[in-house]
Amino acid sequence: MKIPPYVIPVFLMIVFLIALGGVVYTIVIAVKGLLDLTVAIVGAAATLGGAIVTHSLTLHRDQLDAQRRLKQENYLQLLNQIDDVIRYPRRPSDNFSKIHLASWISGSEKVVLATQELLDASDPEARLRFLNQLVLAMRKDIGLDKLSSELKLEGIFLPLSEPDSLPQKQRR
Repeated sequence: MKIPPYVIPVFLMIVFLIALGGVVYTIVIAVKGLLDLTVAIVGAAATLGGAIVTHSLTLHRDQLDAQRRLKQENYLQLLNQIDDVIRYPRRPSDNFSKIHLASWISGSEKVVLATQELLDASDPEARLRFLNQLVLAMRKDIGLDKLSSELKLEGIFLPLSEPDSLPQKQRR
């Protein structure tokens, strides 16, 4: 039996098309697997990146909270000693001086400057004005809202003087 001449090229073409189909199918499956792998890697990287950013932000927030607590403690100690500074301005205690020095480490520049101005003030009105500035600077430094401009600290510290020389607001 004689094979017609067109059968071999047709057979080779069919074999070639089947092989080509197998190669294309293998490539499609490989690309799909590679795409799935890429999606998994990107997803894992995004999750890991999100965790790293969250951890970093949490650490930063914790550090800011610790600094704020340190400032609050220092400022409370400073304010606890301020009565003597207002009443006896030329003799600040050693304890007050230590607390004031601690403000140089944990406090803002405005708090340090306001404390120095308070210590240098010579008359009672200036001391109360600088005390008001000090309290406002402390509040701002620890993140509290600003007080109303109508609120003053004038009536808190009574000067050591005779009752006749007190302003009308402070007489009772």
